[in-house]
Amino acid sequence: MNEPTLEEIWSVRRDIYAECDNDPYKLVAYYRAQQEEAQLQEPVEMETT
Repeated sequence: MNEPTLEEIWSVRRDIYAECDNDPYKLVAYYRAQQEEAQLQEPVEMETT
């Protein structure tokens, strides 16, 4: 499969995993921290056309 958007997503995920020392526990902690941070922010309303 040669889908540029998916390739970019996979690349970013690999980079994040590498930053977590390829440790799945650190990766889960990273994603949990990101989720908590996102929940503290005000929701953004999307405009529909």
